[in-house]
Amino acid sequence: MRRLAAAGVALLLTGACTQSFDQFSVGSGGAGFEASIGTGGSSGAAGGTGGGGTGGTGGISMDGGAGAAGDSGAPNCGLDEKVCGPSCVLITDPAFGCGALGCVPCDETHATADCDTMGSCAIVACDVGWEDCNGDPSDGCEVQTEADPQHCGACNSACVTANATPGCFGGTCTISSCDPGFEDCDASIATGCERNVGADPTACGSCNNDCTANPGDWVCNSGVCETSNCPSGFRDCDLDPANGCETNIGTSPAHCGFCNNSCSVPMGAATCNSGTCEITSCNSGFDDCDLIVNNGCETNVTSNADNCGACNRACSSQGTVTRTCSASVCNPTCSAGAGNCVQPMAPAMDDGCEADLATDEGNCGSCGRGCSNTGTTAVLCETGLCTSACIAPNANCNMPVAPQVDDGCETNRNTDPDNCGACGRACATNGVMSRSCGGGICTSTCVGLLDNCSMPVAPVMDDGCEADTSADVNNCGACGRQCDSAGVATLSCTLGLCDSTCSGLLANCAQPSAPAVDDGCEADVADDPSNCGGCGRACSPGLVQTLSCSGGLCDSTCQPGRANCTQPVFPLADDGCETGSDGDPNNCGVCGHMCSSNNASTTGCSSGVCTPTCTGTFDDCSTPAPPAVDDGCEKDVSSDVFNCGACGRACAPNSVGSKECTGGLCTSTCNVAFMSCTIPAAPAADDGCELVSNSDSNNCGGCGNDCTTVGLRCNPGSTNLRRCGCTQNSHCTTAFGGIGSCNNNFCECPQIGPDACNPGEVCDDCGITCNRCSCNGGAPCPGNNDTCCQSPAGCFDLDTDRDHCGGCGRQCPPGFACVNGDCECDADGDCNAGTPGTCLGSGFCRCDQNCVRNDRCLPDGTCG
Repeated sequence: MRRLAAAGVALLLTGACTQSFDQFSVGSGGAGFEASIGTGGSSGAAGGTGGGGTGGTGGISMDGGAGAAGDSGAPNCGLDEKVCGPSCVLITDPAFGCGALGCVPCDETHATADCDTMGSCAIVACDVGWEDCNGDPSDGCEVQTEADPQHCGACNSACVTANATPGCFGGTCTISSCDPGFEDCDASIATGCERNVGADPTACGSCNNDCTANPGDWVCNSGVCETSNCPSGFRDCDLDPANGCETNIGTSPAHCGFCNNSCSVPMGAATCNSGTCEITSCNSGFDDCDLIVNNGCETNVTSNADNCGACNRACSSQGTVTRTCSASVCNPTCSAGAGNCVQPMAPAMDDGCEADLATDEGNCGSCGRGCSNTGTTAVLCETGLCTSACIAPNANCNMPVAPQVDDGCETNRNTDPDNCGACGRACATNGVMSRSCGGGICTSTCVGLLDNCSMPVAPVMDDGCEADTSADVNNCGACGRQCDSAGVATLSCTLGLCDSTCSGLLANCAQPSAPAVDDGCEADVADDPSNCGGCGRACSPGLVQTLSCSGGLCDSTCQPGRANCTQPVFPLADDGCETGSDGDPNNCGVCGHMCSSNNASTTGCSSGVCTPTCTGTFDDCSTPAPPAVDDGCEKDVSSDVFNCGACGRACAPNSVGSKECTGGLCTSTCNVAFMSCTIPAAPAADDGCELVSNSDSNNCGGCGNDCTTVGLRCNPGSTNLRRCGCTQNSHCTTAFGGIGSCNNNFCECPQIGPDACNPGEVCDDCGITCNRCSCNGGAPCPGNNDTCCQSPAGCFDLDTDRDHCGGCGRQCPPGFACVNGDCECDADGDCNAGTPGTCLGSGFCRCDQNCVRNDRCLPDGTCG
C-alpha cells in the first residue's frame, strides 16, 4: 500500500511539472525558480548551491531572478521526497504527514495511519476493540466498541434494553440495572427487564411466583397474589367503585393482560391483542429487527451498519477500514486506494468500497473520474493515473492527476514539434528556419546549405540542421563519411542516407544520419530488438524492463507486475508486456497461471496472487504460487480442524483426545479429567481442553457439573473419580431435609438397613419414616454403577455411557464406545476423521503410527 501511494505521488509530481527539481536550491534568502517574486531586488549572480540562481532576502527567485546571495541550500531531495528538518523524507511517510507540503505527523489515536493516493492521512486499521464511527480520520478510531452502549460491538449498534439501563461489556450488550419494579426473568438481553413483578400475576413479587398456577382468577397487588373480584378478562384498573370492573385487559393498550401494563414501546406504536402487546408500527428511521416486543423498534436503520436502510441489510466490509451508516446509506471509511463510488440504496445490498482507485479505469484516482478513450486502443489506470495505451501516432503526454479530467491520448507524435516521436521530445532550433515534425521525426526546414541529415528517432533527442549532405557513398551526409561496406552487396547513398543493399540474412535497418558513422547492413533481424523479425519492427518498450529479441520474437523482460504472454510475430507489431500479471486471473503472477474457481463465486488476482470470492464456509488458505496450480477456495473452515473458523486457526491439542471442528468452532473430545468449557470463536485462538475436571467442584468431570449445589465436593479422597462425593457428615445432610453420614467419600442414609449412596447423591427426607438417598432432590439412581450428575441432570453409568464417559457430559468421538470410563474405537470406520485408519484390538487407532487413546486419523494422516 505504501509503495503504491509513493508511486502515485511521484507520478503526480512528474506529470504536473516540467521544471527539473535539480534546477533550484533553497538558501537563507528563498528558493530559485524561473522568475522573481517579492521585494528581493534586481537579477544578479547565482548564490548558494542552486543550479540556476538563489533567492533574495525578501522573496522567491527563479532562473534569472535574484536578490542578496543566500546561504548554502537545503538537501537536494528526490521527486518522491520533501525536506523535514535537516533531512529528506518520503512524502508518503505518515510519520511526517502526507503530501508534498508540511511535516506534521498523522495523529491517529487507537489506529494505524498511512497515506492514501491523494496525499492525505488515512486510517489503515483500528486497534482491537476500537472503531472510527464518525468517519473522520483526524480523531482516529474514537469509539471503544467493547464498552460503549451506543456503539456496542460495532459502530452505531446501540444497546436497547426495555425497562432497564443498558451496558456493554466485551462488545456485547448487557443489562446494567433493571428499572424499579421490573426483573430480568428470562436472562435475555434482548427482552430487557421484561417482567413487572409488582403487577404481573404470572410473576408476582418475583420471577418464579406465578399466581395463576393455582385455581382462580388472580391479580398481583404490589407483588402479592390476590383473588380478582371482577369477571374473567376484566379488571378495576382505575380503582373507582362507581364504574366497577371497567377495563377489558384483553384489548386495552394501557392495561394489557393486567392493570397498568402499557403497550408503549420504544420508537414505535403497539396495541393489545388477547392480553398480549403487539407492535403495529415503527417511528421513521427505526425498525423491529429482532421481532421482540419489549424493546420495541430497537434498530436505528438510518445509522446501524448491520441494518442500514432495512433490517439485516449490513454494510459491506469490502475494502473498508470502518463500516458506518448515515441516513440509511453506507458511508464507510475506505482503505487506502479504495473508493465507495456506487453507494447502493436499500433494498439493494451494499458493496463496500468497491472501487480500486489505483487501477479502476472508471474511477481512476477518484470516484467518477474515468480515463478518456480519446485516441486510445485501451484505457488503463495505474497508481491513480490514466496510463492508457494509444492509437498510433497519438500519445498520452499530459497524464493529469485527480481531480483534473483525463484527456486521453491528446498528442499527435507524428506532427507535434514539441512532442515529436515521443512525449517531451521537441524538435531542435539550431540551423533551423522553421520547425516541423512528420511521422514522428523532426523534419525541420534548414538555413542555407545546412541540412538535417541525422533525423534521429525517439527517444534520441533531435539535433536540428546539423550537416551539408550529398549522395556520394564516400561522403554520405558529410565530408569523409563513407557508407560502411560491412555485410553490403551494393553500396548506395540517397538523400544523405546510406541505403546499401545487403547480403545474406542481414538487413540495413538503421540508416543512421550524419554525423553518426554508417554501420552498413547492421541488423540481424533474428535477435535485434529494434528490428525483430524485420526492419523497423521494434520490440515495444511498453512496461518493459529490458528489451530482448530471440528467433525474431520479442521476448523482453517485463517490469514487476507485467508479463509478455502474446509475443506476436512479424509483420505484426510487438505489444510489449501487454498482460497485467498483478491483476489478470488468467495470467496471475506469470503467463498461463489461471486462478481456480473451486468453491468460489468469482475469481480475482491482486499483486500476482489469486484472490477468489469464496462461497459458503470455504476459504482460500493456501494461495499456491506459480508454477503450482491454483486450488481456489480449498478449505472448509466450518469443519477443518487445521483451519477451524478461519485460515490457519488450528484446534488446540492441549489435553485433547480427538480434534473436532463443527460450524467453525473447535468441539474436540477431551482426555479424561479435562474439559473444554469456553470454546472460543475465530479470530480468537482455540484453547483446547483448558479445565482440569477432577478437582473443580463447580465443573466436576464435566462443564457445569456443580457439586456445590447439593453440598458435595469433587473427587474427595481420589484423583481418578471425577464425580461428586463427601468428606464429612455435614455434606450428606442437605436442604432436602435428609440426615446422613459420610462413609468412604459417599453418603449413607438411614433406611431399612445401611446402604451407601451412589456418587453425587445426598440424603433426602421423603416422609415421616423415610430417609433415603436422593439424586437432585428426587429418587435415587436406579443402577448400582450409576453416578448422579447435576449437569446434565440425571443418572448415568460413567464406565459405559459414551455420552457421559468418565465424567458427566463427556462425549466420546463419533463411533467410539465407552469402556471402563474411557473412549475406545471398536471398528476401523471410527478412526476416520478425514483419513482412513485401523482400529487396533486395544481400542486405539493407527494412522501414520499408533495413536494414543481417543485420537483419530486427521485429514493429513496424523493422529489427533
